[in-house]
Amino acid sequence: MAGAGADGLKISVDAGNPIPSFSPRGVALYVPTIERLRAEYGEDLSPGDLLGKAVDDGASAVVATAGSEGAWVLERGGEPVHVPATPATIVSTLGAGDVYHGALLAAVAAGLHLVDAAAFAGRTAAASCAGLDGRSMIPRQAISPVPA
Repeated sequence: MAGAGADGLKISVDAGNPIPSFSPRGVALYVPTIERLRAEYGEDLSPGDLLGKAVDDGASAVVATAGSEGAWVLERGGEPVHVPATPATIVSTLGAGDVYHGALLAAVAAGLHLVDAAAFAGRTAAASCAGLDGRSMIPRQAISPVPA
């Protein structure tokens, strides 16, 4: 994934909530909600166009989450990909966004392609929604690294 800063550091931003004066310029992995992108770029744009605007503004890759609609993924130079939601038994969505972002980063760090990482994160967050407290149902699982 592109987007390394001057010292090679890659930055990921979980942007489900507004961040005053934020720009995705230089962010390797920008992870807003689709609602956040609509608030930023316009209600009438398609998910793919919204992700494209964030890439145009400087993000190297964008994964926009949309709850029960799944997520959309776009890497600079690529085409938007929809990742369907994983069916889930919902007791509580407390912490599901944080679980998603953590699982996404773990999967990327293990070498999964971003679309596969988003699907893994969706499965992990969906499983966490079966618990009331936001923690007890987070699955503990190993991610097999992708051979180089």
